[in-house]
Amino acid sequence: MAKNIFNIIAGIQAILLVISCNGFLAETSQDKFVPKTVSDYREFIAGEGFDIASAKPLSEFLEVMTDDVDEVVNPRRKDFRDNRVNSWGYYTWQDDPEIAQDNNIFEDDYWGSYYHKIVISNIILDRINNMEVTDEKAKDDLIGEALFLRAWSYFMLANSYADPYESQEQAKKMAGVPINKHLNVNNHNLSISP
Repeated sequence: MAKNIFNIIAGIQAILLVISCNGFLAETSQDKFVPKTVSDYREFIAGEGFDIASAKPLSEFLEVMTDDVDEVVNPRRKDFRDNRVNSWGYYTWQDDPEIAQDNNIFEDDYWGSYYHKIVISNIILDRINNMEVTDEKAKDDLIGEALFLRAWSYFMLANSYADPYESQEQAKKMAGVPINKHLNVNNHNLSISP
């Protein structure tokens, strides 16, 4: 009799142990955030779109190819950093600007960075009507920020990678940069149509 009671108690403990561990073993993301409100999406575009936290300059090499290089390289400042060293291939107009003076290859991550910003803008503009809105002005501001970020990204991509504009005939034949209308970061075949 005592043995049966012991087996019943042991069985109940085993069942309780399995049931209680079910939620404990479930994987949950520590950094997953699902935006719902306009305020949430403003934080999303600030962090992912405008990348405020890192303050990493994009297209730094463009500054050394213009007359703005005088402002970038200012030997009177004690803390100056000569960006021409990092952008030597661009500064000296080399045929292969991604190859540095020491023959290391400069990693150009601008393409992916700008298209990431475009995807962020597409997501926000797609979900704008499903957001919880308490302030219409904040919603309008968010729409403006998303449209600006997308336009700026295409502008920078076109200036960095597209063929220069020469004439209307050339513009009809030559491709610019692909337009991305997708809402995710999967590998899509983006068509270029002039």
